[in-house]
Amino acid sequence: MRLAAEWALWGKQPGTWDADGVLACSAGRLGRDDFGQIITRYVPGNLTGLPQVTVSWFGKGETAHLGLAVHEWSGQRDGMGRDIAVTRYFCVPYARAAEGRVSYEALHGVFADRALPVDGPLAVDVPALDPEAVAGTVGETVMGAAALLLTGAPVCVVNGEGVPLRDRLLFFDAVAALLPYGFRSRLTVATWTEGSVKHRIRLSFARHASREARSISWGRGAEIPPGQEIARDYHDALLNCDRIGALVAAFARETRPLSMSADLPAVLPMMARAGVAPPASRTSGSAPMSAPVPAPSALRSRGRRDRGRGDTGRGDAGRRDAGRGDPGQGEPGRGDPGQRDPGGENRGRREPGREGAGKTADDLLAACADSAERASVLAALRPEELVEAAARGHDPLTLRVVCDELVTRGENRAERAAVGAALRRRGHLVAAVERLHPGDAESQVQRHHDLLTAAYGPVLDRRAMWTVLSSQPRPTPAPLLAALMLMCEPDARGPLMEEVFLGVLGRGGIAPATLDWIRSLLGGRR
Repeated sequence: MRLAAEWALWGKQPGTWDADGVLACSAGRLGRDDFGQIITRYVPGNLTGLPQVTVSWFGKGETAHLGLAVHEWSGQRDGMGRDIAVTRYFCVPYARAAEGRVSYEALHGVFADRALPVDGPLAVDVPALDPEAVAGTVGETVMGAAALLLTGAPVCVVNGEGVPLRDRLLFFDAVAALLPYGFRSRLTVATWTEGSVKHRIRLSFARHASREARSISWGRGAEIPPGQEIARDYHDALLNCDRIGALVAAFARETRPLSMSADLPAVLPMMARAGVAPPASRTSGSAPMSAPVPAPSALRSRGRRDRGRGDTGRGDAGRRDAGRGDPGQGEPGRGDPGQRDPGGENRGRREPGREGAGKTADDLLAACADSAERASVLAALRPEELVEAAARGHDPLTLRVVCDELVTRGENRAERAAVGAALRRRGHLVAAVERLHPGDAESQVQRHHDLLTAAYGPVLDRRAMWTVLSSQPRPTPAPLLAALMLMCEPDARGPLMEEVFLGVLGRGGIAPATLDWIRSLLGGRR
């Protein structure tokens, strides 16, 4: 598969005190600012054990791309004598990569030693994914990680510090192969993340998992959390599947871009329609698989390659009874995420009052029987209805899925204005975020960061900063202020600090004349 790639080199000039930035980039559709936003959006934390690799995405429809970042030491030092880390970033069109079902390991293989900058266009030949070879690496850790992704939370692999980088990429490919290929258009993976740092990585290796992430230990199976019926049913179906190779091949053909939030409930019905797995149990008494998996790379389950079954079928160890219930019928009525009407006017959304007189959006969401029905309702709501549902709701699940849906809408720049207008009318959902994360200021900061990004983009200028502040009573909640400071442009941070500082003085009884004097000293008169 021949792929044309754009590229950027990120780091700092040796011997300087400069901040990190784009040092060079290709002369294609993307410019320096574009590359800067993309690379900083998927920072996995402060990495010390280099090299590491991050695979990410950006864009929708015809602009959808897969990106691969190689983080490594440059061998040079800055003005303070510190080692300089650089990132070589490459991106390819998702549609072309999907034609060949290109794998993460294959992408890394062609870019790992590609020096930057380069003259002229960059084109590479990438081998297509081999479903049978990938299926041969599927073990209980792989199955468990794939199932945990269906909970909607990030998944972190712990106790895998000694796993070679290439084996980590093969592990990611095996996990992704147990999901329709279209999820790769939205899946972010990293060979290492810092659990103490907020990041946007869905699947990674780390020393410790963050509070928001699901954890799975390298070489062991998963413990599916209570209340996660879709993930549990899918896990059961995988453990009972005797034709993993056929499943991987079937999912490899599903290349339509899929959302890592709204489309997850569709995985089990798609698996059932492929006819390669027994029905999964819907009972709550299924025991988690947690026995160690002995294999050189902790990828293969017991005897998978030795049984001579021809389809890499699972052995008898840990097998559960097949044929226990129906995995569910139909997919969420979300439609193709790449085909949304940019203006948001013609999505075929139902009126909340049409299906049950007087029902509000939060009533409809609370009445949903499962995740698939909830995804369908979410897709039918306008941004103002979603915000109202969050503002009125107290159920944590409703709050979480509504906030996630708003963030998904904001990924389309054409929808940000509507999302922003709805959030402003409801004070940017400060009270709802507090209810969703009571007593957890750090989670509130991250939630505000995501919602503000959905409304205004990843960087806030002065106008956007004042717009957010003007929607708040005084004093402005600390988590929202922290999110604003993290997102503001450099020339907006000073006025924000001034506003916060003078606000504290004003509430402390300092006279207006003294405040004006202090304001003039700060040089921040507006």
